[in-house]
Amino acid sequence: MSHIAGSVTQISANPRNHWARALAAIDLRELGQGYKANRILDTIRYNDNIESDLFLFFETLINGVATNDDVRKINIPSDYNRGIGGPLHPPFRSIKDGASFPKPYPSGLALPDMVGNCNDFRYIEEYANWRSSAGAALPIDIIHVDEKGEGIPSLLASIAAQSYAGRIRLHILGEKPSGWKKPRGLDVTFHAIAFPSEEANALLWRISGDTRLLLFTSGVIDLDPMTFLRIAHMGQISDQVVQTLIPPLADSGATPFCTSAHKNIVNRRYPFRDVLGLNFAVTSTLFRNVGGLFEPRFGGAYHAGREFCFRLYNRGCYFQPIATRNIRDFSAKKGQGAADAKLYVQLCPNHWDRKTDGAHEVPKVSIYIPAYKAGKYIRRAIDSVLEQDMQDLEVCIADDGSPDDTLGVLERHYGDEPRVRWTTGANGGIGFASNRAIAMARGIYIGQLDSDDRLKPGAVRRLADFLDENTDVACCYGSCERIDADENFLKNEYSWPVFSREKMMITSIAHHFRMFRKLAWERTEKFREDIVNAVDYDIFLKLSEVGKFHHIDEILYQRRWHGENTSNVNEGFQTTNTYRVQREALTRSGLAHFWDIHIADPKEPRRVTYQRAEGRPLVMFWPYYRANPYQRLLYAPHANDAEFCAGTIDAALQMITISERPAEHIFHLHWLNFLFKAGMSEQEAAASANEFLAKLEKFKTLGGKVVWTIHNVISHDAEHREVEVNLSKKLTELADALHLHSEYSIAEVEALFPIPRHKVLIARHGHYVGAYADLVSQDAARSYLGLAPADDVILFNGQVRKYKGIGTLVEAFRKVLAQRPNALLLIAGAAPESPIENLATPLSAFERTRIHIVDRYIDDAELQVFLKAADFAVYPYRNVLTSGSLMLALTFGVPTVITEAGMIREVMGGGDAGIVYDGSAAELEKALAAMLVAKDDGGLNAMAEEARRLAKACSWERVLQNIL
Repeated sequence: MSHIAGSVTQISANPRNHWARALAAIDLRELGQGYKANRILDTIRYNDNIESDLFLFFETLINGVATNDDVRKINIPSDYNRGIGGPLHPPFRSIKDGASFPKPYPSGLALPDMVGNCNDFRYIEEYANWRSSAGAALPIDIIHVDEKGEGIPSLLASIAAQSYAGRIRLHILGEKPSGWKKPRGLDVTFHAIAFPSEEANALLWRISGDTRLLLFTSGVIDLDPMTFLRIAHMGQISDQVVQTLIPPLADSGATPFCTSAHKNIVNRRYPFRDVLGLNFAVTSTLFRNVGGLFEPRFGGAYHAGREFCFRLYNRGCYFQPIATRNIRDFSAKKGQGAADAKLYVQLCPNHWDRKTDGAHEVPKVSIYIPAYKAGKYIRRAIDSVLEQDMQDLEVCIADDGSPDDTLGVLERHYGDEPRVRWTTGANGGIGFASNRAIAMARGIYIGQLDSDDRLKPGAVRRLADFLDENTDVACCYGSCERIDADENFLKNEYSWPVFSREKMMITSIAHHFRMFRKLAWERTEKFREDIVNAVDYDIFLKLSEVGKFHHIDEILYQRRWHGENTSNVNEGFQTTNTYRVQREALTRSGLAHFWDIHIADPKEPRRVTYQRAEGRPLVMFWPYYRANPYQRLLYAPHANDAEFCAGTIDAALQMITISERPAEHIFHLHWLNFLFKAGMSEQEAAASANEFLAKLEKFKTLGGKVVWTIHNVISHDAEHREVEVNLSKKLTELADALHLHSEYSIAEVEALFPIPRHKVLIARHGHYVGAYADLVSQDAARSYLGLAPADDVILFNGQVRKYKGIGTLVEAFRKVLAQRPNALLLIAGAAPESPIENLATPLSAFERTRIHIVDRYIDDAELQVFLKAADFAVYPYRNVLTSGSLMLALTFGVPTVITEAGMIREVMGGGDAGIVYDGSAAELEKALAAMLVAKDDGGLNAMAEEARRLAKACSWERVLQNIL
């Protein structure tokens, strides 16, 4: 470890030496810290003293070093946006028809939606579902603070009940209770030291060096049996998630996996304020990265834990709530005292807890100044901060090896000013100095000030107040004026009135004065240290990818123009580095494979736009069904073959009209029911269909191709059947390709309208492995849902709609229930109409107890609970061509009873994973009874294994291969 520390220290001592950085990266890789190694390697990518072949050599060498990393880590949005592979296509971009962008930005370059803004950790969760092993068994050390010992019995019982194979150690900070008996098989150590304290910090530092996960608990706590698995699930793949233990959701009916039920906690402005003292889990890497120290001046765990979580928040961490069975005794009034509350306010700057301005121990705003040869003007810069009408701030200065009297000026004039702090070191350039300065910053808001510039009065408060009230804004900025060396006004600087991400992609419009959230900066790749110009443009492009920007069009900054400005001195590098950072922005957004910068006029090298790469077709698909991962799974095999964007036929026409290569445009049509609004008359429906056809014909006339995936013979619950059949007939004639999920589906479709066989593409509906979390056991799932182990659970999941035959299922179940009193029908999904009301014969009281209806949308993370709780699933659809529900059930190893259809015969015909029946009520009743007999005989276990095998055999195929 000391060797590693020495190598990393060499970077600070020789920041411009690429060999020092490469060696440090290799050392980190050998320690299994591949994530940090790659971050360091990236800091020399554009070093002027390194040839591309040498960089490639470093990259190959580092990647070739053996590492004990289990999986690639995902910590910040760009890790995800660059492309993580896996079963899902990266999130789609949407091209909106009629959208206008500032020239010369191309209308076809739709930027991806932001991921990771505020406390949105879904991108990490998605990656965990794919890469994190369901049986992840990372070593866990539990640190329990319990002075009275009241919570120990409950905690021990919770540990004993865990479904976890990893090594568990328990460290109790407190006295050993009298009559203590060590539980069998659990390593328990008592430490008679206070928490928080210096002794406790030293102990925790030692523990964190020999484990992967740290779970802190205090008070009386009762954990559900899946807690450790859930913590490991996220902890295995990210070091930026704090998993906070929360009380059960009273009377909500939601399971701990129901993320929508927790949204009020997840989306709050300051999630660290919802941490119940010392009840959270972090990876040991995160614990050590943030310093691993709890503030010893606190008198108790409540505020000490919350203050520690504030530091994690300010470091860019996400907070994932983990619901427990019970947590109590966390009142701040119990043993904490007013002194702790006051210290907490001093250390945690946020406008909910800190109501008044003033000089605080940890300031709310940090103004950073990278300084090089700044002795002439830096006093005026610093004084413009200290003279603001706000005291809750600090100035952080990184002297970049200045050869002049910069340090002397700081020492003479600010040696006794606690709000001014500085560090010095070898010269590393503006990016290196900026990273060092921000690393010193403690505030939640970071303001940027160049060493030769000045802030206007009121500037800090103006921007800080805006950030207080607009949580989703990562950066706000003002406008500025230019002054000369003697502070005489010269002119107002360029100011673009309203922020636009598209405008930002072609030129920097984030003007001085800029203020951004520290947590947003921590979620970027930080300042580039290997370029000498466009450094600010680069970082604000990065920040614009993790949160919203807002321009306050007021003069808040004075930019001094004296002829020696960095932007002026390094003008020769400006164009080259601008192109570099714009290409880096494309890469971080997952666009570099399809787009590149384009200079239309070589005489205007700064007039940058973007151009689609040749040979990369644009596939626009409609409608975009966001609630289901089907389209992301369907297009994933083609992720590098074509650019897939959601968009209407109007947007597709807009794109092909301006394209130089219209033959590379494809419109992929999915569901037809989106053309027909509820309540349309037949004439209105026909008009909508004809208008759509006319636009498709125009698209083809312009050179484009049309593909139609036929999901249904006719839309479920179609109101205007004849209109849709006529539309379908014309679509089969117009389309260049017709996609079906099964060869058997052709005959079923042809019963209603003809299919030109030469246009047919067969690509099956694949499985959902890796698209959803799959952690829970059947016992745990049933416990969450209040079901008994002896229940015979029959599941229907999905939206409760008429075509799905729920009424028939209920009647068949009633007959089975008469012979099988342990049978239980679980219906999980939003139900516009109750499936048990208005029956010909009302349900008896007993029947009502055996039909459980969960009438709500089931979150993706929660699907596993319902599927794993079931003995088997039933899908009694009245008309079906393709069944995603079947593939979902098979993916989770759930035997299935389902109505016969061509695709279903093809999938289920390869093994005994359930029963395919003819759709009649009598046959459904027989199928339910047969499945229950199979359970009695032990046959369901074999069916479950066969279900998994069949699912894995259904991989996603390259549906558009011939078209592309």
